[in-house]
Amino acid sequence: MLSLFVYLGILLALPIVFVGYRKIEFALRVSRSKSYGDCTVQKPILIGVLQRWVKKQPLDVSFYHQLFLRHGRTFTTHPFMKPLVMTAHPENVKTILATKHGQFDIGHIREDLGQVYMRKGIFTTQASDWHSSRAFVRPAFNKMNYMGLEYLERHFQRLLQNIPADGLAFDLQPLLFAYTLNTISEMLFGVCVEDLGYDDADMQKFHEAEKCMRVKGLRAVHLSTLSNTAARLYRSSELIKSAKVFHQFVADMVSKSVERYQFLEKGARYSLLHDSMERTGDVQRARDEATNLLFAGRDTGAVLMSNVFFTLSRRPDLWTKLRAEVSQLNGNLPSYEDLKNMRYLNNIIKEANRLFPVVPFNYREALVDTTIPMGGGPNGTTPLFVAKGTYVMYCTYAMHRDTSVYGANALDFNPDRWDDPQLRPGWAYVPFNGGPRTCIGQNMAQTEMSYTIVRMLQNFDGIRSEDSAPFKPSTNFVMANVNGAKMSLYRKKLEL
Repeated sequence: MLSLFVYLGILLALPIVFVGYRKIEFALRVSRSKSYGDCTVQKPILIGVLQRWVKKQPLDVSFYHQLFLRHGRTFTTHPFMKPLVMTAHPENVKTILATKHGQFDIGHIREDLGQVYMRKGIFTTQASDWHSSRAFVRPAFNKMNYMGLEYLERHFQRLLQNIPADGLAFDLQPLLFAYTLNTISEMLFGVCVEDLGYDDADMQKFHEAEKCMRVKGLRAVHLSTLSNTAARLYRSSELIKSAKVFHQFVADMVSKSVERYQFLEKGARYSLLHDSMERTGDVQRARDEATNLLFAGRDTGAVLMSNVFFTLSRRPDLWTKLRAEVSQLNGNLPSYEDLKNMRYLNNIIKEANRLFPVVPFNYREALVDTTIPMGGGPNGTTPLFVAKGTYVMYCTYAMHRDTSVYGANALDFNPDRWDDPQLRPGWAYVPFNGGPRTCIGQNMAQTEMSYTIVRMLQNFDGIRSEDSAPFKPSTNFVMANVNGAKMSLYRKKLEL
């Protein structure tokens, strides 16, 4: 009986202790902010994250977008043991990623968790370690930017073979995932999936493992913004098993790549692994960097292309206009210069990046007590104090839908908006991040997307949506449509 009263006493005391802790923590932040002049410490608001978490309701980006519409472009919440600043203000994003990039980074918890599952590399390091990773991979990327388009055509032909006959409904999204897995594997390792001899069961196991790493990994990142202790204790057995499957796939890739290396002429060693072996001989370092890039880069291109074709299948006006531009190639394979000069194609990709940003939100941790320029004061127009250890979540999804930047039709897919000379979004448009940590592979990603879209339109006359459901963003690391990209395509008729 005594133990029961003890437990009840603890349960009753916990809310009191928690509220007291938050009041003390807030008072300490106010005290520390006074040395930073005219800045404000926001009182946290309740946004219902924990309730949704407990009820297993999705924390998708549309939920966060509604929060910004309700509470303004910058606000502070306190879902657990730590305050969390949430912003969709371009000036704050500029400050975090560029102006004060030395005062913000991915955070030690995220660094630790990332290296457990993805190894040490460009996406899981900060400060001097990150600079070292960037310097290590940059020469290979400079070389790969000029590797030609032949490898894309080879993989595109494989993609083409998997698209069903005219008028049959299918989901393009998984085909694009397989396609980009091949292209990025060749760029990183100099070999592709077919070289491994994996059967369908092996590939299914890999895809499920990668999906688990993304879903569970995102949960770990969320936890790191709530409580350092909770994030460190988070070790899902399913996540650990999935990481082993993922790393075995990488090990097989590396083994096949090293085997092939000795038979390649010096000028043909264009992949990250081959180039790094040639420059440094450090296979392990190259493997870890390639693992980071494979995990981060494999899905992004596939998701954006999937979202483009999801939109084209519902918008015959866009398809017709884009086909007219593509037809100017007269059936010839596009060159780098052709892709660069296709204005409407580039507008469509820009608009897809705006409305469906592949990475809809991201985080940075304040490494020191500092401020961001907007969010303080009664109108949110003065500096806001950010205490050391506080995470700032910036929401690209909400920022890209800002009507004050993109007009009243900000929610519409309108490629022509990019022809308006008055549209200068600046830091309100950051599909590849910004500042020193700008995506190192954005040029290659742009080339792959442009080439693939052009080749699809050169091979198909018509497209039709086979799914009436609206776009539903996933709660994954990348913003794919939960229902895929279901459509039917009609092949180009040969003229006799």
